[in-house]
Amino acid sequence: GHDLFCRQTLLGGNYELLDKVLVTSGSVRSNLMFQVSLLPNPDYYSAVLYARLMGKRLLKSDATMEQDAVRIYSHCTANAPGSVTVLYLNYADVEMTIGVSLENGLSAEDMKRYEYILTPVEVDNPNVDLLHSNKVALNGELLVPAPDGTIPDMPPVTVSNGAIVVPGYSYGYLVFPDAHADACL
Repeated sequence: GHDLFCRQTLLGGNYELLDKVLVTSGSVRSNLMFQVSLLPNPDYYSAVLYARLMGKRLLKSDATMEQDAVRIYSHCTANAPGSVTVLYLNYADVEMTIGVSLENGLSAEDMKRYEYILTPVEVDNPNVDLLHSNKVALNGELLVPAPDGTIPDMPPVTVSNGAIVVPGYSYGYLVFPDAHADACL
Protein backbone atom coordinates (compact mmCIF):
# COMPACT_ATOMS: atom_id res chain seq x y z
CA GLY A 1 0.00 0.00 0.00
CA HIS A 2 0.91 3.66 0.11
CA ASP A 3 2.17 5.44 3.18
CA LEU A 4 2.24 8.88 1.61
CA PHE A 5 0.37 10.95 -0.99
CA CYS A 6 2.92 13.11 -2.77
CA ARG A 7 2.35 15.79 -5.40
CA GLN A 8 4.67 17.65 -7.68
CA THR A 9 3.49 20.99 -6.37
CA LEU A 10 1.11 22.49 -3.85
CA LEU A 11 0.98 25.92 -5.52
CA GLY A 12 2.34 26.88 -8.92
CA GLY A 13 3.42 24.71 -11.80
CA ASN A 14 1.15 23.11 -14.37
CA TYR A 15 -1.54 21.60 -12.18
CA GLU A 16 -1.19 22.49 -8.55
CA LEU A 17 -3.42 21.37 -5.70
CA LEU A 18 -4.38 24.97 -4.90
CA ASP A 19 -5.51 27.33 -7.65
CA LYS A 20 -4.12 30.62 -8.78
CA VAL A 21 -6.00 33.19 -10.87
CA LEU A 22 -4.51 34.85 -13.95
CA VAL A 23 -4.59 38.63 -13.68
CA THR A 24 -3.68 40.62 -16.78
CA SER A 25 -2.56 44.19 -17.06
CA GLY A 26 -3.70 45.32 -20.50
CA SER A 27 -3.12 43.06 -23.48
CA VAL A 28 0.64 42.70 -23.18
CA ARG A 29 1.61 39.10 -22.39
CA SER A 30 4.74 40.21 -20.57
CA ASN A 31 2.50 41.83 -17.96
CA LEU A 32 0.80 38.58 -16.98
CA MET A 33 0.56 38.11 -13.26
CA PHE A 34 -0.99 35.47 -11.07
CA GLN A 35 -2.98 36.12 -7.96
CA VAL A 36 -3.15 33.28 -5.48
CA SER A 37 -6.74 32.28 -4.72
CA LEU A 38 -5.93 29.20 -2.62
CA LEU A 39 -9.10 27.52 -3.91
CA PRO A 40 -8.67 23.74 -4.08
CA ASN A 41 -8.40 22.13 -7.50
CA PRO A 42 -10.17 18.78 -8.02
CA ASP A 43 -7.07 16.75 -7.10
CA TYR A 44 -7.06 18.34 -3.66
CA TYR A 45 -10.45 16.83 -2.83
CA SER A 46 -9.32 13.49 -4.25
CA ALA A 47 -6.25 13.58 -2.00
CA VAL A 48 -8.42 14.33 1.05
CA LEU A 49 -10.75 11.41 0.30
CA TYR A 50 -7.80 9.12 -0.44
CA ALA A 51 -6.26 9.91 2.94
CA ARG A 52 -9.57 9.40 4.74
CA LEU A 53 -10.63 6.18 3.02
CA MET A 54 -7.72 4.20 1.59
CA GLY A 55 -5.80 2.08 4.06
CA LYS A 56 -2.23 0.87 3.60
CA ARG A 57 -3.00 -2.70 2.56
CA LEU A 58 -3.54 -3.26 -1.16
CA LEU A 59 -6.02 -6.01 -2.06
CA LYS A 60 -6.68 -8.16 -5.11
CA SER A 61 -9.88 -7.28 -6.93
CA ASP A 62 -11.30 -7.86 -10.38
CA ALA A 63 -13.66 -5.77 -12.48
CA THR A 64 -15.85 -6.50 -15.47
CA MET A 65 -17.29 -3.78 -17.71
CA GLU A 66 -18.60 -3.06 -21.22
CA GLN A 67 -15.38 -1.31 -22.33
CA ASP A 68 -11.82 -1.46 -21.10
CA ALA A 69 -11.96 2.10 -19.80
CA VAL A 70 -12.27 1.68 -16.03
CA ARG A 71 -9.43 0.99 -13.63
CA ILE A 72 -9.95 -0.16 -10.05
CA TYR A 73 -7.69 -0.37 -7.03
CA SER A 74 -8.79 -1.96 -3.77
CA HIS A 75 -7.44 -1.33 -0.29
CA CYS A 76 -8.51 -2.08 3.22
CA THR A 77 -10.49 0.93 4.41
CA ALA A 78 -8.57 3.21 6.75
CA ASN A 79 -9.57 2.76 10.41
CA ALA A 80 -12.40 0.31 9.63
CA PRO A 81 -11.46 -3.34 10.27
CA GLY A 82 -12.87 -5.73 7.67
CA SER A 83 -14.04 -2.93 5.37
CA VAL A 84 -12.82 -2.58 1.77
CA THR A 85 -12.54 0.60 -0.32
CA VAL A 86 -12.37 0.47 -4.11
CA LEU A 87 -10.97 3.45 -6.01
CA TYR A 88 -12.20 3.53 -9.60
CA LEU A 89 -11.31 5.72 -12.58
CA ASN A 90 -13.65 5.86 -15.60
CA TYR A 91 -11.71 7.20 -18.58
CA ALA A 92 -14.66 6.84 -20.96
CA ASP A 93 -17.02 9.69 -21.72
CA VAL A 94 -19.99 7.39 -21.13
CA GLU A 95 -21.66 5.91 -18.07
CA MET A 96 -20.44 2.40 -17.28
CA THR A 97 -21.77 -0.47 -15.23
CA ILE A 98 -18.94 -2.29 -13.53
CA GLY A 99 -18.90 -5.59 -11.75
CA VAL A 100 -16.43 -5.83 -8.89
CA SER A 101 -15.25 -9.03 -7.21
CA LEU A 102 -13.50 -8.48 -3.91
CA GLU A 103 -10.63 -10.46 -2.44
CA ASN A 104 -12.91 -12.85 -0.55
CA GLY A 105 -14.81 -13.74 -3.75
CA LEU A 106 -17.88 -11.72 -2.80
CA SER A 107 -19.66 -9.77 -5.49
CA ALA A 108 -19.63 -6.10 -4.51
CA GLU A 109 -23.02 -5.56 -6.14
CA ASP A 110 -24.62 -7.68 -3.40
CA MET A 111 -23.28 -5.53 -0.58
CA LYS A 112 -24.12 -2.22 1.06
CA ARG A 113 -21.74 0.50 -0.04
CA TYR A 114 -20.94 4.16 0.45
CA GLU A 115 -20.33 5.97 -2.82
CA TYR A 116 -18.11 9.02 -3.21
CA ILE A 117 -18.42 9.82 -6.93
CA LEU A 118 -16.44 12.78 -8.27
CA THR A 119 -17.36 14.34 -11.61
CA PRO A 120 -16.03 17.39 -13.45
CA VAL A 121 -18.24 20.48 -13.59
CA GLU A 122 -18.51 22.65 -16.70
CA VAL A 123 -16.94 26.07 -16.41
CA ASP A 124 -17.89 29.29 -18.21
CA ASN A 125 -14.98 29.12 -20.62
CA PRO A 126 -15.41 27.72 -24.14
CA ASN A 127 -11.70 26.83 -24.22
CA VAL A 128 -11.95 24.46 -21.22
CA ASP A 129 -13.41 20.99 -21.70
CA LEU A 130 -14.70 18.77 -18.89
CA LEU A 131 -11.39 16.97 -18.44
CA HIS A 132 -9.66 20.27 -17.74
CA SER A 133 -12.29 21.76 -15.46
CA ASN A 134 -11.05 23.24 -12.20
CA LYS A 135 -14.39 22.46 -10.53
CA VAL A 136 -15.57 19.11 -9.24
CA ALA A 137 -18.80 17.74 -7.79
CA LEU A 138 -19.15 14.99 -5.21
CA ASN A 139 -22.31 12.95 -5.77
CA GLY A 140 -23.70 15.83 -7.84
CA GLU A 141 -22.90 18.61 -5.34
CA LEU A 142 -20.28 21.21 -6.26
CA LEU A 143 -17.38 21.15 -3.79
CA VAL A 144 -16.58 24.68 -2.63
CA PRO A 145 -14.83 25.74 0.57
CA ALA A 146 -16.75 27.80 3.12
CA PRO A 147 -15.98 31.56 3.22
CA ASP A 148 -13.50 30.91 6.05
CA GLY A 149 -11.67 28.35 3.88
CA THR A 150 -13.03 25.26 5.64
CA ILE A 151 -13.27 22.25 3.36
CA PRO A 152 -16.90 21.19 2.89
CA ASP A 153 -18.30 18.02 4.38
CA MET A 154 -17.96 15.24 1.86
CA PRO A 155 -20.69 12.76 2.77
CA PRO A 156 -21.22 9.61 0.72
CA VAL A 157 -24.40 8.30 -0.80
CA THR A 158 -25.45 5.02 0.83
CA VAL A 159 -26.54 2.26 -1.56
CA SER A 160 -28.05 -0.90 -0.07
CA ASN A 161 -26.97 -3.08 -3.02
CA GLY A 162 -27.31 -3.29 -6.79
CA ALA A 163 -25.38 -2.56 -9.95
CA ILE A 164 -22.42 -0.22 -9.70
CA VAL A 165 -23.04 2.47 -12.30
CA VAL A 166 -20.40 5.17 -12.71
CA PRO A 167 -20.71 8.35 -14.81
CA GLY A 168 -18.45 9.10 -17.74
CA TYR A 169 -15.23 10.94 -16.96
CA SER A 170 -15.58 10.20 -13.27
CA TYR A 171 -13.54 8.75 -10.47
CA GLY A 172 -14.54 7.80 -7.01
CA TYR A 173 -14.39 5.67 -3.93
CA LEU A 174 -16.74 2.80 -3.12
CA VAL A 175 -16.60 1.71 0.51
CA PHE A 176 -17.93 -1.75 1.44
CA PRO A 177 -18.24 -1.64 5.24
CA ASP A 178 -19.58 -5.21 5.53
CA ALA A 179 -17.00 -6.92 3.30
CA HIS A 180 -15.43 -8.75 6.30
CA ALA A 181 -12.20 -9.12 4.31
CA ASP A 182 -9.81 -11.35 6.27
CA ALA A 183 -6.81 -9.29 5.13
CA CYS A 184 -8.41 -6.18 6.67
CA LEU A 185 -9.30 -7.58 10.10
